[in-house]
Parts: sequence; C-alpha cells; structure tokens
Amino acid sequence: MSYNWSISTTLRSPNRMIEWLRVAQEYLIGCEWDNAKQIEYQILLIQHKLYTPTNITEAEKEKFDTFTELITFNEAKTMFLRQNYQDPAMRGRTSFSPLKKFGLLKLDSNNIIRMTSLGEYLLSESYDFGYFLFRVFLKWEYKNPSESRTNTNFNINPFIATLHLINQVNLVALENNDVVKGVSKDEFMLFVQTLTNYENIDFYARELYSYRNFVKATDRDASLSHQQKEDIKRSKKLAILGLITHETDNERLERLLKNLKDYTDNTIRYFRATRYLHIRGGGYYIDLEPRRRVEIDVLLDTYNGSSSMFENEDDYIEYLADINLPVLPWETTQELHNILDSLAEELTELEAKLSLTPTNFNALKVDDIEELKSNTQMLRDKRKHYLDIIMHNELQDISKIKECIYSLEHIRELENKPSIELERWTTMALNALNDALSINPNYPVGDDNEPLFTAPAGKADIECFYSEFNSICEVTMLVGRDQWYNEGQPVMRHLREFENKYRDNFAYCLFVAPRLHQDTVNTFWTSTKYEYEGEKQRIIPLTITQLVELLKILIELKQSGKRLLHSDMKNLFDTIVGATNSVANSRDWIANIPSVMKSWKAELLS
Repeated sequence: MSYNWSISTTLRSPNRMIEWLRVAQEYLIGCEWDNAKQIEYQILLIQHKLYTPTNITEAEKEKFDTFTELITFNEAKTMFLRQNYQDPAMRGRTSFSPLKKFGLLKLDSNNIIRMTSLGEYLLSESYDFGYFLFRVFLKWEYKNPSESRTNTNFNINPFIATLHLINQVNLVALENNDVVKGVSKDEFMLFVQTLTNYENIDFYARELYSYRNFVKATDRDASLSHQQKEDIKRSKKLAILGLITHETDNERLERLLKNLKDYTDNTIRYFRATRYLHIRGGGYYIDLEPRRRVEIDVLLDTYNGSSSMFENEDDYIEYLADINLPVLPWETTQELHNILDSLAEELTELEAKLSLTPTNFNALKVDDIEELKSNTQMLRDKRKHYLDIIMHNELQDISKIKECIYSLEHIRELENKPSIELERWTTMALNALNDALSINPNYPVGDDNEPLFTAPAGKADIECFYSEFNSICEVTMLVGRDQWYNEGQPVMRHLREFENKYRDNFAYCLFVAPRLHQDTVNTFWTSTKYEYEGEKQRIIPLTITQLVELLKILIELKQSGKRLLHSDMKNLFDTIVGATNSVANSRDWIANIPSVMKSWKAELLS
C-alpha cells in the first residue's frame, strides 16, 4: 500500500531526461514501438553513453570514461546482449516509460511513436525547464491510468494541493494571530508528501499547525536535553504518520519516515522551479511566491487539488502532452492587467531605488491577450535586470565581498547542492571583481533571482561582457578524472561557440574547480598553447582557493582606496595565457599561476 506520492527519480536529472529524449527524437519517431525497437532504444542509450550496463569489460569501461572514445552500435549491442536479460525488450520499455509518463512522447493508435508539443518544447533552443515543469505539474495527478502501482484511493493533484495546503496553513496562522511563514521542511515532509486526497487539505493544515506548536513547546522546555527533545519529536512524527496513514506497524512507519526524507528535498526543488513556491527563513520555510500572488489566487480559485480521474491512459497522456492545455485561468485581459499592475508596483519601487527614469507601465495594458503575455514576460525580464544591478552594486561593499569569500570557502556546507552554489557564488565573485558591462549566468532563476538549477547542458555557465573583451566562466565541483571527461571538451566547445557568436571582441574562458585534474589541465594546455579546431583559445584554469585569493586582493585594493578594473583582470589573464610560451609543460603552467598572481597583486598595490 502507498502512503505518499513522489516525483519520478528521472526528474532528478533534467539534462539526462533531455538527452534520452534527443536519442528518441533521432531514432524512434515514426517507428512502431515493438520488441525490436525497444531493444534498439536501450542499445542506443548505451552507445550514446547515457546508460552504463553492469557487466562490462575493463576496456569497455575505459570507453565510457574517456570522452573522445566513441562506442559503435555493434559494440553497444554486444554489451547489451552480455547482460542476459530475461526480458531484453523490458529494458527499453523501462527507459521509454518516464518520457511517456511526462507527456514528452506518445504512441498513436497504430503504436507508432510520436513527439508531443511538450517534447518539442523541451528540445527547443529557448526552453525554460521551470515552465516545462509547471505545465507538467499542473496536470500530474493520482490516481491516473499510467500509475497502476499507486493506491487507487488517491485523489490528488500534488502540485495544486501543495499550494492549497500552504495557503490553508497560512490562514490558520492568521486565525491564531501567529506569524505567516509557509511550512518548514520538516512539516513539508510529514504533511505535504503524505497528502493523498484533496478533501483532507483542511484537516492536514490544522494537524500541521498543531504539530508546529508541539515542536515549539518541546524546543522551549529547558528541562530537556537536546537528545531528549530530538527523541520526543521523532516519536511525535511517527505518531502523526500513524494517524494520517492508519498504519500501525512501527517498522513500516520507520521506513516511511526514512523514505519521506529522501523525497522531500527533491519535491521542494522541482516544485520551487515552477516559480510558484518561495524559499524563506534562511532556506528553512517553503511559502507561496509573493510575486506570483495574482496567478496563485486564480489557481486556487480554479482548481481544488483533485484528480481529473482519467480512465483511459491514452486520453491522460494526450492531455498531459499538450503544452497549450489547460488554458491558464489568468490568461484573460482582466487578470493579465492585474498581473501587470502587480509587476509595475514592484518595478516602480526598484526604479526609485536605482534612481532610474520611471517607466510608463500603463502603455503596456493593451487588450490583445498575446501582447499582454509578452508584456508581462518583458516586465519580469526587466525585474531580473534591475535585481542584477542591485546585486552588482551591493557587491562593491567589502562586507558583501567577505560574505562571498566565506561562501566559496564553505561551498559544501551551504543550503543548495554544491554545484548550484558554486555557480551562484562565482557569479557573485565576478560581479564584485570588476566593472563589467554585464555578468549573465545561464542558470534558471526564480522570481527572487535565486538559482533553481545549474546552467543547462550546451551552454556556458556564465557569460561576461566587458569594454575590452568578453569571457565565459565554467565551474565544476568534480575533481577526479570525470572532471576531464565532463568538462574538458565541452568547455572548449562552449568557448568556441561564444567566440564565433561575438566576433567583435576576443574572448577568454575562466575555469573554476576545487582542484584541477591533470587530464583537464593537459586538455586546456593544448587548446591554449597550440589550437582547438584550428585556432588557439584563451583558457585560465583556477582553483576555488585562487578565485578567493582574487577577492582578497580586491579587498586590499579597496582598503587602499584603489579600484580593480576589467583591464587589470585582462592583464592577469594575458599573463597566465602567455605563460604557455615560456614554461616547459602543463604542470609547470599550472604551478606558475600562484607566482603570477603574486606579482600581479604587487603591481596593483604599488
């Protein structure tokens, strides 16, 4: 019996899902989904290094580990057959299933594979993963005919019901003259993940609020030790799970509690990516996004969180797959005018803060729906631009630079995944370091301008524009040989694409990692000293510690009443790149960077 819902583990890796979809687009569309094609699809995933079988030889493993080594279809077929699967076609069906369940692919009446509008959107150059998730979650529900293992008593749209539950908890807090703050991660785990019927939303909200008060009273009890408090709260959690699931077996309750912990962070991350949830209270509370209040109110008025109860799987998938369904309930002239008014109010405050000429927002309130939608997005882009300016201005203060240094030095201890935090704080560091025209991270952000995921595959992590040059910045938390495999060739390719796109100025690439693997260094040495696809490149590999050192130099300059200009950074980059002509090998090149930075610092401070 199921006591909770959870987001598919496939969604834990967006880039992986997109790559699987690309293989399907190239080889499956228009084909009959029979046993032969199911086996072929799994072999293709192996060939493209998107699935690694368990039983492979050392030579085959080396091919998976080496970026430049290609796997032929016949080699992949040999690996697949060696697994001796009892039902070989089942492996392909399993890999295909998430793409179908999330409406990216469908089978027509003749069992022919078709790409859906949702799949086409996800493969487009301008896709927004947050918008994709919103469109999926708006229609994702239990029960549904694609999830036969789910308890048939479920009646819920998890995303909509989550919005309702948080809203209801806030109303209960208001009733009790308490602080409105959404729900904590702990409360989310216990009550949101186990909400399986929309009819229980009010009951769950009041039970959640009661649990919150119990936790407060326990934490305030000075007679209890820390361990006693934790034991009491754990017992309470198990009791609550027993109450709401009607499960009496303690072992099952313990197992459920453990599973809920695993699911919760994933759910919060992906629901937040829709931009309808907001993280507050130092990352501890999940609340409704105040900047989307108009849309959220309309959603809550329109949908009660129930399942549509599709009986036919094809009908459900067809509905899920259509990116234009349902028509969003706020896509009316009046509601879009309300959204524009809300954005205009926020932007007016930002323009006053930045001493900018006020925008005439009334001119944007036209009658055409599509033009209104375009104007709304334009204002959201403008808000992001203003928030970027404010962030850049704040990072000229020494206290904010010190905060940046601390975060980079403690990157693994921060709230989000280290990979996301490294992109975020490297962006901050680049804003602090010099007088850029613009620093543009490619990670998707929420309405609060906080990163949701790392930059998507196929794009540089950060793009930087200066008067005298351009630059990209690539970051990674990888430190082993997989650093070279995942970053070596892609970094050089991203730089070349960036160079070709902005031919009016030459470009550098700053590469930042906790440690530099020698294979990565060798690759960048070749590209910088000799060539990549016929032309030399300018790649500057630094450790996080060396990036921190640059920020510390910046503080010393500021304390001496001096500025750090982008031309100063260009001099440093040129010296590091130029050193490839004066040292014997790649090891000496990297070993020489600290002394280059030391001399550069002395010259700046002299």
